[in-house]
Amino acid sequence: MKATDLFDVLDKLTAFESMTWAAILGTDHHEILVGSLCKEAQDRLATLKLDDLDTVLSLRLTALERVIGYRQDGAVYLLWWDPRHEVCPSNLKYT
Repeated sequence: MKATDLFDVLDKLTAFESMTWAAILGTDHHEILVGSLCKEAQDRLATLKLDDLDTVLSLRLTALERVIGYRQDGAVYLLWWDPRHEVCPSNLKYT
């Protein structure tokens, strides 16, 4: 990850801070069943001792780019920056 990428991600994440969960969750930003994640992501959750999670949260930053995390007590704990939409691949066009 280049520093410019990091600043772009941080800018986009900052925009979520003033939003409610009702405003955030929908088509672009949504929960994903852990079983839908790629094997490497599921293995990483086990390594992090987070394999008890049923879902993770996908926040769409661009057509392909996602940030994956999990919600707890009203906050999102970030797990991955997914620049090529590979953690939970989609068959939809342009994703």
